[in-house]
Amino acid sequence: MSIRFRFLALVAGFALMALAIAGLGVASIMDYRRILSDYTTAHEIVHKGERLNGLVSSAVSESRGIYNAANPQAAQVFAGRLEGNLTEIEAVLREPATLSPDLVTQAQAFVAFRRELIRLGTQVSPAAADQHGNNEANRQTRMAFQADLEHWVQGARLQLDRHRQIAQTYGDGRVSHFIVVAVIGLIIMIALSLWWAIAYISRPLQGLASQIVRVSEGNYDTVNAPSDARAGDEISAVQRALALLAERAQFAEAAAKAEREAEQKKALEMRQILLD
Repeated sequence: MSIRFRFLALVAGFALMALAIAGLGVASIMDYRRILSDYTTAHEIVHKGERLNGLVSSAVSESRGIYNAANPQAAQVFAGRLEGNLTEIEAVLREPATLSPDLVTQAQAFVAFRRELIRLGTQVSPAAADQHGNNEANRQTRMAFQADLEHWVQGARLQLDRHRQIAQTYGDGRVSHFIVVAVIGLIIMIALSLWWAIAYISRPLQGLASQIVRVSEGNYDTVNAPSDARAGDEISAVQRALALLAERAQFAEAAAKAEREAEQKKALEMRQILLD
């Protein structure tokens, strides 16, 4: 495997680590949006219940104004404000965060009862409205309605607290996940980079430098051919070139030595001829 390929593999490893972190980030955003949506819904439910309870209390107060009015004309002021409360109650019932069916039924009955009270107080007499609404049976019904409404709000508050805790726990957990993934990924990639640099660059270059020194000293037999596992390595290409250079240098040295020996032999033969 070539150095270039190993380098590209390391780059691809860092890219995969970045993609993993990015994927974790996208998944976290999607999960957090879902958690935030649940939290928002629970918050709207609490707000809706508290608002509805306040409107009921305000409607009761305006009803007392009708009971105590001197005549139907004087009751008109309280009836107008009461009608405004009832209209708001109906608007709250139409909002997305739906109440339980039982509470919706009680709210609709409350609105119908108070509208009849308005009719009696403004078209008949405040005394007729008082007889219609200012009695223990109606009071108990209204108190039961508000008690059920308050109980429902308390349950919604518990859900709101639970969703708040889920959001906080999720946020803290995701921070830990990001840190763990980033640290482990960096440790793995740094370890691979160091191993690759030492095993495939530093040590081979040191061995190559040592062989070059031995070749320069005339020690040609110590030049090692690259293994099959490193056949595509750039350093192996240099090592093969060095081995070829050592082989040719050894051949040239042997040829020069043979030539010197032949010249020495020829010189001895000429000296022998002259002596004879």
